[in-house]
Amino acid sequence: MINNGLKLWVALSVSLFSGLSLASETIILAYSDTQSYPFQMGSGRDVADPPGLSIDLINKSMSELGINVRYVRLPGKRVLQYLKTGKVDGAFILSHNAQREKYASYPMVEGKLDNTKRVATLGYYFYKLKNKPFDWDGENLTQTNKQVGAHLGFSIVRELEKRKVKAYEVKTTSQLFGMLKLQRLAAIAVQDSTALDFLNSNDDYPDVEQVQPAIITKDYYLVFGQKFADSHPNLVNQIWDTIGSSRDSVLSENRHKYVD
Repeated sequence: MINNGLKLWVALSVSLFSGLSLASETIILAYSDTQSYPFQMGSGRDVADPPGLSIDLINKSMSELGINVRYVRLPGKRVLQYLKTGKVDGAFILSHNAQREKYASYPMVEGKLDNTKRVATLGYYFYKLKNKPFDWDGENLTQTNKQVGAHLGFSIVRELEKRKVKAYEVKTTSQLFGMLKLQRLAAIAVQDSTALDFLNSNDDYPDVEQVQPAIITKDYYLVFGQKFADSHPNLVNQIWDTIGSSRDSVLSENRHKYVD
């Protein structure tokens, strides 16, 4: 018979192996091919240089754990499809919702989302033309028949639908602001960091203003596909722990790279 000490040693060995077996392998992570300043820089399939604060943080965390990463950039909806079907091991930066939790694994503690393991916190705001009325009180939009633009496949679309606001989805930030300028949209719903970057780099939108208060503020995460997380529970928890402990210092040390 195997004594209790040997049983414990075997159990610990199996546990450690399941968590660290990919340390010398490559994890495939997907993220959007649309820029989200300053966390995901550049648009298109290539990883930009500098890549964005979220990639800086993930690279630092993976390096500490001795894990190689291959990044894949895809349209927003395809990122979710690839995660759901297991074509990639993980994806970022994603907010939490019940539908995604069916196929994506988030950092949890005592059955609740653990926001200490987040990559970032971002706010969504309406942007409108200064001379055009747009009545938003933080909960309700007075005229819900007005069409509002949003990025295709982004979580804000669902938030707008909850408020019975019609969302017109387009792929790029420039399309959104262009349609707003041409008054084809009453307003657009965009992450504040993305809007700030676009407006700071374009002089053609002096009449655009942010509407207070925020539509919603959300935490964003690196998530893993359920199959991958179930196969490597210790590994994904180590990654989340490292992100949580490194986040503030990495963001502080690298933010200067994204300031003109």
